[in-house]
Amino acid sequence: MRNIFELTKREQRIVIVIVTLLVAFAFAKHLWQNATRPAWTKLKPSPAAASPTGHNEGELTNDSGD
Repeated sequence: MRNIFELTKREQRIVIVIVTLLVAFAFAKHLWQNATRPAWTKLKPSPAAASPTGHNEGELTNDSGD
């Protein structure tokens, strides 16, 4: 019985090319996703900037039910 991992030189090259293409594709996708994200989304918001009620100060609400 032939061992499954005994590959010819041609088969080894094909496997290397496929793995290299997959790694290059994943790296390119990672770079593309990070390049399209604005710089301000990478920063963490400060706790003081977050409003605990979900409303901005000075925001008017319509309580009349209209």
